[in-house]
Amino acid sequence: MHCIDKFRQELQHHIATQPTSHQQVADFAAWLKNEGILLFSAAFKEETGRPIPSLPDDKLIEQAYPKGLNELDKKAQQQAFYSANARIFVTECESVAKTICQVDANSVSDYFSSHHFALLRNLALDAQVLLADWAKTLMDVPGMYGIGKTRLHSAFQISHAADQLVYGGSPYFSFSDNATDAGIALLRVCIETRLRFGFGVLGVLDKNTQAISPLNLSLLLEAIEAHEASMTLAVPLQHIQRLYGWSNIYVHVGLKHYFWSPIFALRYLNRLLRGGRYPGGSGVDAGIMIDQKTLQGVVSENGKNRTLRAGSSFLKVCNRKAQS
Repeated sequence: MHCIDKFRQELQHHIATQPTSHQQVADFAAWLKNEGILLFSAAFKEETGRPIPSLPDDKLIEQAYPKGLNELDKKAQQQAFYSANARIFVTECESVAKTICQVDANSVSDYFSSHHFALLRNLALDAQVLLADWAKTLMDVPGMYGIGKTRLHSAFQISHAADQLVYGGSPYFSFSDNATDAGIALLRVCIETRLRFGFGVLGVLDKNTQAISPLNLSLLLEAIEAHEASMTLAVPLQHIQRLYGWSNIYVHVGLKHYFWSPIFALRYLNRLLRGGRYPGGSGVDAGIMIDQKTLQGVVSENGKNRTLRAGSSFLKVCNRKAQS
């Protein structure tokens, strides 16, 4: 029996029915942590002829995330794309499974059992989808693994994800399904907000007319790029640009990626979005460290007779934060 067939067979045993207690979810998590992930790793090597590589996070971002729709097909034609995604699956699935095993004794775990079950199930199913995509695209053998997924999120589904956020996942006001894919849209907003307020620039001033127009983030990214060598970003600018472009795929057309993609992207960006330590202390703004001169250079970077600026004196407080 091929490893992938054994993986599918044992996985089916755990996901055939909805769990009635957290113990069933804990058993599922324990199987993945102790056997399932190793079995998939062996299956990936057996099917593709290549082991899942050990790569640093920055390389995984570069290989597993298309920068936009124009790069989507190009990525899908590269073996590195599938290998990097397999590594991310292993990393994130192991983390989720390990955590669920650790909280098994918690008295509130039964309440969240359906959420935990969905996390594990969707991760494991998309691992098979990854191999199916590899076979179809690189081997020209569609349907080899007998699994597929809906690639587009409809407005109907996204509206239910909004319900979950508004009502905190309450089963009385919304569905209890995991809204992981919809999190990509929030991640995009988070990147935009962090950069706009981090550099204190929310609009574009036309020097001729003194009119302020909304700021296109690409313009701010170009200004930051021109001064990147003089600042310290917790996450390399090229990776911020890549993940922002990747998030736009979902926002613009509702195209979903693999289930683990937003999970890994959020964890990778946490240093920028949530801060950390900096010389002399720690804080939520530590993801961007820049001196006043460089900051002013970014703000006044102009092309076509335009300059970036904040829309009000209140918003200029962001400039001071960016220096910390």
